[in-house]
Amino acid sequence: VRDLMKAWGGPSTGMEIPLTQDDLASLAGLTRATMSRALQELVDSGALQISRKKIVVLDPAVVNARAD
Repeated sequence: VRDLMKAWGGPSTGMEIPLTQDDLASLAGLTRATMSRALQELVDSGALQISRKKIVVLDPAVVNARAD
């Protein structure tokens, strides 16, 4: 997700990434189940909001910290 934030113009609160969990899993070479677990951790921490066909970044700092 961190790399996608950069690709879509840099990390910012409210940034929308127009991809599904299946799309992200495919890009990362992961199963959808594995991607879903990873994203759910970020949702639970308040960093992301997931809705149909998009992911909204609520806290870029948390996303960056988890990626390191």
